[in-house]
Amino acid sequence: GTYISIIGKYNDNSYWKQVEKGALRAVKDINDMMEYEGDDKIKLVFSAPGIRDDMDEQVSILDEELARYPNAICIAPVDTAACLTQFELAEQDGIPIITFDSGSEYHDVTAHISTDNIEASATAAKEMAALIGETGKVAIFVHDSLSMTAKDREKGFTDELAKHTGIEVAYVYHLDEYEEMVNLITDEKNAGLTEEDENWLKAEDVSQED
Repeated sequence: GTYISIIGKYNDNSYWKQVEKGALRAVKDINDMMEYEGDDKIKLVFSAPGIRDDMDEQVSILDEELARYPNAICIAPVDTAACLTQFELAEQDGIPIITFDSGSEYHDVTAHISTDNIEASATAAKEMAALIGETGKVAIFVHDSLSMTAKDREKGFTDELAKHTGIEVAYVYHLDEYEEMVNLITDEKNAGLTEEDENWLKAEDVSQED
């Protein structure tokens, strides 16, 4: 009758659908192997925000799952600093927290499962440096500014590029901040103009230009 809750980052994405499929397959395999039936079966629920990387919804989902007192919670935190209060409550209730895909600043998670993102991104930086002949300017696009996955990938990539003196990091863009940044630049460049003006710029124009 063990109840396991898995909380991802997004529920409408091929990657997270594969995570859910794999978890459900693992539970089925265990139930079959151990011949658990009826109320003895291990049960698993996969949940995730409906909007990509929605931290508030993910925290709400975690609150709801904690109220069900699962035997374990596995979560891919959207934000390394989010959920800390919930993790403390889980620890008080004896509920182990396992982080996966992306880690947490919480000091006492039971386990963490993910790629070594620092090593992986450093390898990517080495390969890229070789491909561009060890010289040039590089723009780095990081998928967000909050998750440990993003922070580790950015660190591994930039630390490795610092060893390649002929390469300059021109910009680092965090995609969860990029749209807002482009809109601000667009507003600045269009100051005093109207949409009928020949110099009027759209956000996509600024994105290409900058």
